[in-house]
Amino acid sequence: MMHENELEGPHWQFALNVYGRPGVAQICVELQDRVGVDVNVLLMALYRTYHSSTSVSEIVVREMNNAVEEWRDDIVVNLRSIRRKMKGKKWPVPHGAAEDLRNRLKSLELLAEQIELAALADITVDLPCGIAGSLTGASAETIGNVVAYYLQKTALPEEAIVADLSGKVSTIAAAVVAIRHES
Repeated sequence: MMHENELEGPHWQFALNVYGRPGVAQICVELQDRVGVDVNVLLMALYRTYHSSTSVSEIVVREMNNAVEEWRDDIVVNLRSIRRKMKGKKWPVPHGAAEDLRNRLKSLELLAEQIELAALADITVDLPCGIAGSLTGASAETIGNVVAYYLQKTALPEEAIVADLSGKVSTIAAAVVAIRHES
């Protein structure tokens, strides 16, 4: 029997599938950098939505965030920060050594994100679901709830961000629906 926290589980395959859709990775990185969205929380919330056709509330997003916040902040964010600092800079080290290290950091960052997603898969099993509806509507609402939760944690003006998100939410929601149609 498969355990929910397996690193290569269906939650990971779903995340890779959604993230790999046209435009989704760029939008996720933008949400991460501008609003502080934890992309793994977003992807796990969408995974739950995909399987239940129910939206994930801000309360559930908060619980998901709280469960992985320390791991994300101490491990994932620090690996990402070092990797990004190394990009494109000339370092006084033997030729290729810095790029090799940066690539290793990228692999470690991805593994740390995979571990975080597995932890989220474990905890979301017992979190409440909403009322079933259309997958498109539930996905859009879930994305909105995730962004709204992280917006509360920033000093950014909500109106400016929300006005810019409409098409981006549609792109991610369409990616989730496309996976359903391919199944």
